[in-house]
Amino acid sequence: MVCGPEGLHGQKHKFQQAINKFVKAEILTNSSIGIAITDLRTGKMIASFDRDRSLIPASSMKLLTCAATMKSAGPQFSFVTPIYLAIKDNENGMLHGDLLIQGMGDPSFGSYLLENNLSIENIADSIYFFLKGKGISILDGQIKVSQDYIKDIPENPEWLWYDLGNYYGAGCFGFNFLENTALVSIEAPKSASQICEIVKVVPEVLEEQFCSHVQATKVDVVKDLYVLGTTQAGHYDIYGNIKCCGNGEQVLKAAIKDPAWTFSQMLADRLRKRGLSVTEQYHPRPYQSIELLWNYRSQQLDKLIKRTLDKSVNLYAESFLHLLGNLKNGTTDRAEALISLNKFWMDLGMDDSGVKFVDGSGLSPKNRMTARAMSKVLNVIYQDSSLKDFYLSVQDASKAGILSGRLGNVPGLTGKFRLKSGSMEGVRCFAGYIMAEGVPKYSLVLMINSYSCSSTEIRNKIADFLIHLSSII
Repeated sequence: MVCGPEGLHGQKHKFQQAINKFVKAEILTNSSIGIAITDLRTGKMIASFDRDRSLIPASSMKLLTCAATMKSAGPQFSFVTPIYLAIKDNENGMLHGDLLIQGMGDPSFGSYLLENNLSIENIADSIYFFLKGKGISILDGQIKVSQDYIKDIPENPEWLWYDLGNYYGAGCFGFNFLENTALVSIEAPKSASQICEIVKVVPEVLEEQFCSHVQATKVDVVKDLYVLGTTQAGHYDIYGNIKCCGNGEQVLKAAIKDPAWTFSQMLADRLRKRGLSVTEQYHPRPYQSIELLWNYRSQQLDKLIKRTLDKSVNLYAESFLHLLGNLKNGTTDRAEALISLNKFWMDLGMDDSGVKFVDGSGLSPKNRMTARAMSKVLNVIYQDSSLKDFYLSVQDASKAGILSGRLGNVPGLTGKFRLKSGSMEGVRCFAGYIMAEGVPKYSLVLMINSYSCSSTEIRNKIADFLIHLSSII
């Protein structure tokens, strides 16, 4: 790159030329687009298109929630879930009392998808040994799990109804378990027009909570299985089509409607298998004492944020929103937390004109963001010393995500773009950093709404745009 004012001016001009060419693409004719490229050394926007257009950000919204929470709680923060022994009396190895678990919003409790996390088996082992250490072989009482830390309805009212039964629309409770996700296996029958049976549910304790309306068909179908229902309904209904005749099982992810009950049932079962009886009997006598048995600690917040941004886990982002509200206002109320999130970024210089927050994950199509506002957020994150490694939580677009297939085959693009994607029907967004020598050099915001081409076409067009930008740096 040429040094000095002329070189910098020429580079800005090339960035703008690249943007101008991109937005004129025929497949984007009917789209609404917002783009901003900012030089992180100066904080000045050097190229843009319709940067004040208010657009749906989809999951790129998670950047704001995650960064605000990390700044407020600190990267070493851990969710603590206290587990208490509530004693009515204790004699000869039989405890008359209850095991009390107080949920505190941890989205990762019991998750098998988070690397190095304690599983239900690990948790059961620990509780078993704590109880055995107190000479208890029979728990004559119940396992009670409280989820009143968050009092809102678990699903955000601004989410689309047909998202709620699916794993990505799982509600955020005061107590979450297995990322509030169940696996449902459906088998195609041997002839068409029949209803496909559910043959397996994991966890199996949830088998009665799902009902299949999936039909078998002789024609090839795009995998299209979806779950309808909410935590307030009696069960979830599964709809869609599967090609019949010996095609085996299809597995889909569904939401868990009552994670507290699910955990209590699974824990009781596993304690019994380890030789500790749980009677599940209710005794009306008052507790004589309540003692802390174990403070279960989640992994550090920075690890949870990495998973949130890597896999775009809505549950984690919603949990962070409630945590942020509690840290700022002393309440987990969703509406108050959203006000806190908006205020957090406004106090750091974000212009909220054209900006609207209705959730922490970006799942709602009612969220709004401008390229200018997102660009300011990215600049603030980069400049804040307490968030200096935050960009490492954002995916390398050449190695993971929907652009990796195209970008990963281009020499020199490894580590060049760290971007958080966001997508829903008719929406493709990317926000993050253009890297140079391993550190952020520019921020990039690209938001496209209401495109009418195929997903493959829009993905390839965006990948080509990024390849063009990389040649300018």
